[in-house]
Amino acid sequence: MSQFTFSSGDANQLTVADDADVGLMVKSGPAPAGGDVSRIGYRTLTNKALDWDVMIHAPITMNDSSYQKAGLFLMDSVGGRLTVCGQNNEYAPFGVIHFNSMTSYGGGLDMHNFSLQPTFYRASCVGSTLTYYCSHDGKNWLQVGQTGITDFLNNRPDRIGFGFNIASNPSLPSIMTIDCFKLTGPAV
Repeated sequence: MSQFTFSSGDANQLTVADDADVGLMVKSGPAPAGGDVSRIGYRTLTNKALDWDVMIHAPITMNDSSYQKAGLFLMDSVGGRLTVCGQNNEYAPFGVIHFNSMTSYGGGLDMHNFSLQPTFYRASCVGSTLTYYCSHDGKNWLQVGQTGITDFLNNRPDRIGFGFNIASNPSLPSIMTIDCFKLTGPAV
């Protein structure tokens, strides 16, 4: 857990426990939030101009009565913008969603309705192209979005991690378990 730094759009951070049996047990926080508050854990790239690839396995449980997004987060710390690739219980069950800041929605790159939610999320930066994927097994990847690396994350993403965005005041926290987080490439 010490390899991650934590950031939040409000005064509350993610609640994270490192469990020897299952990995990182993550809750959206000790307190509810409202108004597109993002809470993330991340690693910082050493050279964001170079190529990188990240993959996480994160089964996620969210209350469908409150609008939340969760999964793999990418952040441009200079401009403050974020993108999540993962579960979404608002509009469609899966999406690549943008946020203008830790407290502001920014639109969506792509949304999908899968009959069974994927639990593996991946993003890859090769040259000037950023590609998003999902999978059920971590080997057979479905491309779910592609964009120029600076199209939304104007200064290139340099913080790579996981987290939640909470768009309404949930009665229950959301949870995810991360048993695999692989960040590779020359940028690392």
